[in-house]
Amino acid sequence: MSEHLAVYIALGGFLMTVIGLVYQHFGVIMKLQQQISDVKGEVDELKVKVEPFWNLVEKNLPQLLMHLTTKEKDILLAKLSSGDLPLDEAYHLRAILMEDCVSPTANPQLIVARLLVMARLQQRITEMNKKKETELVKGSCLVKPHHF
Repeated sequence: MSEHLAVYIALGGFLMTVIGLVYQHFGVIMKLQQQISDVKGEVDELKVKVEPFWNLVEKNLPQLLMHLTTKEKDILLAKLSSGDLPLDEAYHLRAILMEDCVSPTANPQLIVARLLVMARLQQRITEMNKKKETELVKGSCLVKPHHF
Protein backbone atom coordinates (compact mmCIF):
# COMPACT_ATOMS: atom_id res chain seq x y z
CA MET A 1 0.00 0.00 0.00
CA SER A 2 2.77 2.40 0.91
CA GLU A 3 4.46 1.54 -2.37
CA HIS A 4 1.32 2.64 -4.23
CA LEU A 5 1.15 5.80 -2.16
CA ALA A 6 4.73 6.66 -3.07
CA VAL A 7 3.93 6.11 -6.76
CA TYR A 8 0.83 8.33 -6.51
CA ILE A 9 2.81 11.07 -4.76
CA ALA A 10 5.52 10.85 -7.42
CA LEU A 11 2.90 11.02 -10.20
CA GLY A 12 1.23 13.95 -8.46
CA GLY A 13 4.55 15.79 -8.25
CA PHE A 14 5.24 15.01 -11.89
CA LEU A 15 1.80 16.30 -12.93
CA MET A 16 2.31 19.49 -10.90
CA THR A 17 5.64 20.04 -12.65
CA VAL A 18 4.08 19.49 -16.07
CA ILE A 19 1.18 21.81 -15.22
CA GLY A 20 3.66 24.46 -14.04
CA LEU A 21 5.67 24.19 -17.25
CA VAL A 22 2.54 24.38 -19.40
CA TYR A 23 1.30 27.41 -17.43
CA GLN A 24 4.69 29.10 -17.79
CA HIS A 25 4.79 28.31 -21.52
CA PHE A 26 1.30 29.66 -22.16
CA GLY A 27 2.08 32.72 -20.06
CA VAL A 28 4.95 33.52 -22.42
CA ILE A 29 2.69 32.93 -25.41
CA MET A 30 0.02 35.22 -23.96
CA LYS A 31 2.63 37.95 -23.41
CA LEU A 32 3.85 37.58 -26.98
CA GLN A 33 0.29 37.76 -28.30
CA GLN A 34 -0.27 40.96 -26.32
CA GLN A 35 2.97 42.46 -27.61
CA ILE A 36 2.05 41.54 -31.19
CA SER A 37 -1.37 43.10 -30.68
CA ASP A 38 0.25 46.28 -29.33
CA VAL A 39 2.63 46.49 -32.30
CA LYS A 40 -0.25 45.91 -34.74
CA GLY A 41 -2.15 48.76 -33.11
CA GLU A 42 0.86 51.05 -33.45
CA VAL A 43 1.29 50.07 -37.11
CA ASP A 44 -2.39 50.77 -37.75
CA GLU A 45 -2.02 54.20 -36.12
CA LEU A 46 1.03 54.89 -38.27
CA LYS A 47 -0.88 53.88 -41.41
CA VAL A 48 -3.67 56.31 -40.52
CA LYS A 49 -1.12 59.11 -40.11
CA VAL A 50 0.93 58.33 -43.24
CA GLU A 51 -1.85 57.40 -45.67
CA PRO A 52 -2.93 61.02 -46.39
CA PHE A 53 0.66 61.82 -47.42
CA TRP A 54 0.80 58.89 -49.83
CA ASN A 55 -2.61 59.80 -51.22
CA LEU A 56 -1.29 63.29 -52.01
CA VAL A 57 1.79 61.76 -53.64
CA GLU A 58 -0.34 59.41 -55.72
CA LYS A 59 -2.84 62.06 -56.82
CA ASN A 60 -0.54 65.03 -57.49
CA LEU A 61 3.09 64.12 -58.14
CA PRO A 62 2.53 61.98 -61.24
CA GLN A 63 1.37 65.12 -63.07
CA LEU A 64 4.81 66.66 -62.50
CA LEU A 65 6.35 63.74 -64.35
CA MET A 66 4.08 63.98 -67.40
CA HIS A 67 5.44 65.32 -70.67
CA LEU A 68 3.77 65.61 -74.05
CA THR A 69 6.57 63.55 -75.59
CA THR A 70 6.04 60.49 -73.36
CA LYS A 71 2.48 59.51 -74.16
CA GLU A 72 2.64 55.92 -72.83
CA LYS A 73 4.18 57.02 -69.52
CA ASP A 74 1.67 59.88 -69.24
CA ILE A 75 -1.28 57.51 -69.71
CA LEU A 76 0.07 55.16 -67.04
CA LEU A 77 0.74 58.06 -64.64
CA ALA A 78 -2.81 59.31 -65.18
CA LYS A 79 -4.13 55.84 -64.36
CA LEU A 80 -2.02 55.79 -61.20
CA SER A 81 -3.41 59.19 -60.17
CA SER A 82 -6.98 58.05 -60.74
CA GLY A 83 -6.45 54.71 -58.97
CA ASP A 84 -7.18 52.68 -62.13
CA LEU A 85 -3.75 51.19 -62.74
CA PRO A 86 -3.87 47.37 -63.06
CA LEU A 87 -1.00 45.23 -61.83
CA ASP A 88 0.62 44.51 -65.20
CA GLU A 89 0.63 48.20 -66.11
CA ALA A 90 1.98 49.06 -62.65
CA TYR A 91 5.00 46.84 -63.31
CA HIS A 92 5.46 48.49 -66.71
CA LEU A 93 5.24 52.01 -65.24
CA ARG A 94 7.77 51.06 -62.56
CA ALA A 95 10.20 49.93 -65.28
CA ILE A 96 9.70 53.17 -67.21
CA LEU A 97 10.30 55.28 -64.10
CA MET A 98 13.42 53.27 -63.22
CA GLU A 99 14.77 53.93 -66.70
CA ASP A 100 14.03 57.63 -66.22
CA CYS A 101 16.04 57.66 -63.00
CA VAL A 102 19.20 56.39 -64.67
CA SER A 103 18.75 58.32 -67.90
CA PRO A 104 21.44 60.95 -68.47
CA THR A 105 18.76 63.29 -69.80
CA ALA A 106 16.55 62.96 -66.69
CA ASN A 107 15.64 66.24 -65.07
CA PRO A 108 17.48 66.29 -61.72
CA GLN A 109 14.89 68.67 -60.28
CA LEU A 110 12.26 65.93 -60.57
CA ILE A 111 14.26 63.14 -58.95
CA VAL A 112 12.48 63.47 -55.59
CA ALA A 113 9.06 63.47 -57.26
CA ARG A 114 10.08 60.43 -59.34
CA LEU A 115 11.34 58.54 -56.28
CA LEU A 116 8.19 59.32 -54.26
CA VAL A 117 5.96 58.19 -57.12
CA MET A 118 8.03 55.01 -57.46
CA ALA A 119 7.70 54.35 -53.71
CA ARG A 120 3.92 54.78 -53.89
CA LEU A 121 3.78 52.64 -57.00
CA GLN A 122 5.69 49.88 -55.20
CA GLN A 123 3.19 50.07 -52.33
CA ARG A 124 0.33 49.65 -54.81
CA ILE A 125 2.08 46.72 -56.48
CA THR A 126 2.55 45.05 -53.09
CA GLU A 127 -1.11 45.66 -52.17
CA MET A 128 -2.34 44.27 -55.50
CA ASN A 129 -0.12 41.18 -55.15
CA LYS A 130 -1.40 40.54 -51.61
CA LYS A 131 -4.98 40.94 -52.80
CA LYS A 132 -4.31 38.54 -55.68
CA GLU A 133 -2.76 35.97 -53.28
CA THR A 134 -5.70 36.29 -50.90
CA GLU A 135 -8.16 35.72 -53.73
CA LEU A 136 -6.20 32.68 -54.88
CA VAL A 137 -6.19 31.23 -51.37
CA LYS A 138 -9.91 31.88 -50.96
CA GLY A 139 -10.55 30.32 -54.34
CA SER A 140 -8.52 27.23 -53.50
CA CYS A 141 -10.38 26.84 -50.20
CA LEU A 142 -13.67 26.79 -52.06
CA VAL A 143 -12.64 23.77 -54.12
CA LYS A 144 -14.12 20.65 -52.53
CA PRO A 145 -11.83 17.64 -52.37
CA HIS A 146 -12.91 14.53 -54.24
CA HIS A 147 -13.40 11.46 -52.13
CA PHE A 148 -12.73 8.14 -53.77
